[in-house]
Amino acid sequence: MPAPHAPRALGSVPFVKGEPINYILIDCEEIALTINDAIAPMKPEQRVDAMARAISRVFQHEYLHIHRRTSHHDETGVFASALSRRFLVAPDPPVPASATPTATVIETVGAL
Repeated sequence: MPAPHAPRALGSVPFVKGEPINYILIDCEEIALTINDAIAPMKPEQRVDAMARAISRVFQHEYLHIHRRTSHHDETGVFASALSRRFLVAPDPPVPASATPTATVIETVGAL
């Protein structure tokens, strides 16, 4: 029987003298190990989408460290100190129709 998995950080941002540097480390293998049980029953294409969402959410979390210039976390959401398996693989909420950009047609008279 394999040894139990000791969880590692899913991602990180290095800090130098208390300041984050613009470098994000993502541990895709650790993300896959973390979400494996949740995505195992899914179809292959659904597993790919779930892994992409999980990587994106870890990236968003780490980016917020850089953007907010802090190592502290929020209580919930993408900036929580620990991202749950459920949060990592949850489908994105639907985008309201009013938020969908509309195409604009620009006519150019006499353009080359």
